Amino acid sequence: YLFIEFGLDETGSVWLMLHSGSRNIGKELADFHIGQAQKLPHNQGLIDRDLAVFIADTPQMAAYRNDLFWAQEYAKFNRAIMMGLFQDVVRKEFKKARVTFDPVISCHHNYVAEERYEGMDLLVTRKGAIRAGSGDYGIIPGSMGTGSYIVKG
Repeated sequence: YLFIEFGLDETGSVWLMLHSGSRNIGKELADFHIGQAQKLPHNQGLIDRDLAVFIADTPQMAAYRNDLFWAQEYAKFNRAIMMGLFQDVVRKEFKKARVTFDPVISCHHNYVAEERYEGMDLLVTRKGAIRAGSGDYGIIPGSMGTGSYIVKG
């Protein structure tokens, strides 16, 4: 799904917010790769098929990583294009205000990131969450009945 929102902060600045992901292609790719993992011999004895994994440095893991990071980049560019269109509408409709835009905060949730912890390279999955490192901006989207928040780690 997609939503756009106007928000007002405590300083009176207006924020444009847009929420959109990979438009289902990420889910389709994930479902495909989960199916591939479930067929692998090392996953056959699992009590729960949803625990199927890929083994590092295998062709299957390489294919998964390729599609995963492609879908995340697709979602990022998708949001950038939609935000540009949103900004164009605001400029057109509020010409007298001489609207300017600060740098865009682009963050995603439901994603995987390569991170290093205690000397180990890991793929960290965040489902419905964002990284909130020191100085990182983030967005906590609301809903039809609740406001959204711009946050800083």
